[in-house]
Amino acid sequence: MPFVRRSPLALVATILLAACTVDEPVEPPADPPEPATPSAMEAAPPTEPTPVPEPMELSPDVTPVQDLSSAIQQLGRLMTAMREDIQEAGANAEGDDCAKARTIFLASNQALRDFIAEDPLPGGRTPPFWQVASERQFARKCHQLPEAVQRCLRLDIRHTDRPTCNPLIAQLPEDQQAIVDAIAKSVQEPQPE
Repeated sequence: MPFVRRSPLALVATILLAACTVDEPVEPPADPPEPATPSAMEAAPPTEPTPVPEPMELSPDVTPVQDLSSAIQQLGRLMTAMREDIQEAGANAEGDDCAKARTIFLASNQALRDFIAEDPLPGGRTPPFWQVASERQFARKCHQLPEAVQRCLRLDIRHTDRPTCNPLIAQLPEDQQAIVDAIAKSVQEPQPE
């Protein structure tokens, strides 16, 4: 018999038709069991209900699973608001990159405070703020850093030029990292500015 090329659809249809033929009639299913009579129920020993464990008390820094979705949505709104305020501060900041970086760090802190005042985080949590050096100290120390690092200290630039800034900031030599930490360090509690 010569080989006949068939389309995949025709082949599948042939297989299904061959598989679905019935040579013998199929028996209908048996009648379902009759429900238990009251006398049969009385004869069975009573079962004790399984005790439901009491919910574990969560520490204040743990978000219950039920609130996780709303917490994630709130975090998204916070990140969007912060990004918008940082970009606006960067567009309006004056001076060199060091002066602009300080202005943007302070604007970031203010945006965070404003957001939390309107929409407190679950459990009264407070995200980290930037501990920012005084204007003179910031400028003096910032100017000791290479120009590329000064530029990347600006949060608006760090966000828009991640391929350049993220590795640059992450791989700073210890002496330069100490300068960056001295002028703007992420801390849990807000510091007076």
